Amino acid sequence: MNRILRLWPFHLCLILAGSAVCAVASRAKPTEATASPYIVTPVAPLATAVPAPGDAGSVQVISQKGRAFQPATATVHLHRWITIKNDDDTVHHAYCSSPDFKYNSGPQDIGSVHNITFHNLGTFEIRCAIHPDMKLVVTVVK
Repeated sequence: MNRILRLWPFHLCLILAGSAVCAVASRAKPTEATASPYIVTPVAPLATAVPAPGDAGSVQVISQKGRAFQPATATVHLHRWITIKNDDDTVHHAYCSSPDFKYNSGPQDIGSVHNITFHNLGTFEIRCAIHPDMKLVVTVVK
């Protein structure tokens, strides 16, 4: 019985975990060494603003709208990404088949978002397999 009474705060946390983050009740003040492992750090939301042209350090959101990539060019740092959002009224399918970089999004439904990470320096052409006139030129810099 004493064991059940001692563990009631833990059981209460398990019950409440679905609706809120809670820490195990303790008489000691939390310190770095005794802080609860149940603390959750919020994740930053996806960037939605398009950075200034040539700003390779920011996440760049490229819109697919009017059967075109907007903007049609982007500069990104090595090991960073661009985000492509289908703002069009039709399905798209982004791909790149460069010898130094391969990418295939598969079908991109209306409203979907895809990230493309670049691990090679150079200039790469992203195309749409459904709309062959769509072209995005991405330059990857250090």
